[in-house]
Amino acid sequence: MKRIIVGLLGCCLVAGFLNAQPPDILWTQSYDWPGSQAVFAASELIDGSLIMAGWTGDADLTRTDAILIRADSNGDTIWTRTYGDSLSTNFAALKRIGNAGYIAAGTAHEAVTHHSQFYVVRVDMEGGVLWTRRIADPNAVDVASDVEPTPDGGFVVCGYSSRTSEPVSQIYIVRLTADGDTLWTHFYRQPGPIPYMTGAYDIEPVGEGGFIVAGFKRLFTNESAYIMRIDEIGDTLWTQTLTDQQHFIRKIHETVDGGFIVAGYGSSNALLTKLDREGTLEWQRSYPLSGSRSSSLADLQLAAGGGTSLWGLLPRQTLRHTNATSP
Repeated sequence: MKRIIVGLLGCCLVAGFLNAQPPDILWTQSYDWPGSQAVFAASELIDGSLIMAGWTGDADLTRTDAILIRADSNGDTIWTRTYGDSLSTNFAALKRIGNAGYIAAGTAHEAVTHHSQFYVVRVDMEGGVLWTRRIADPNAVDVASDVEPTPDGGFVVCGYSSRTSEPVSQIYIVRLTADGDTLWTHFYRQPGPIPYMTGAYDIEPVGEGGFIVAGFKRLFTNESAYIMRIDEIGDTLWTQTLTDQQHFIRKIHETVDGGFIVAGYGSSNALLTKLDREGTLEWQRSYPLSGSRSSSLADLQLAAGGGTSLWGLLPRQTLRHTNATSP
């Protein structure tokens, strides 16, 4: 048996990530089921309660089911729901839709063929299923990383796709209606003879229309941050590659000036990058880490007054750093 262990920690404002004091632990809670489990996304509600998304499965991982866990402000379980069918499923992303419930996205995996599909589930506030979609290609390995509600009441899902006809993975984005019907799908392969792999980790609607996408561009073992701006129908407006080797990007947000702020990390430092509305690099700041891949800048939120809150992971620590949107 393995446990999901979740801890809620107090915020710690720090001047940097390297010498920060660990925050106070408000509570920890373990959630036990037979087999193995993991949580990949969580959302805190206004009353301090949490909803978490991930998977639970057999000890040998021959099968998994996507899972949602609702916990109160002390971490005690309110309800647990599992989601799945004939395939193994998981959730990698979770977003709240006002008071109308949640949208979760992940992957449905076929154990025999090793093919996989985008797996999207719309649930009410109690975790009851409103609709489920498997966006399928029988000869593909499609993995969803993020989902976002769109201004028209629908949803957009991003990730990556590998197909028999393509030598490398490519960014894959799907636009859905409020009822889960597909409006459009787009694949974004790098042009030219060099076999770059690409994939998307994060997507967000842009105020003036369309979406901003953050992900990776990889050649062999060298990974660079890759940002892409697309319009409402998925056509590319511009792209930007941050050329530092081993730059792993995780989150992107639009800023009040119409530009974008990007959170990521390198081999030994957390990175914060500011782009203007056309994708031109304005500035970049670096925050030392311990040098381990277990240390990363995991999340980014816009703060009051135009600043940013950067959430990172150091071994056994969760840290927060707040700074202005200019260096």
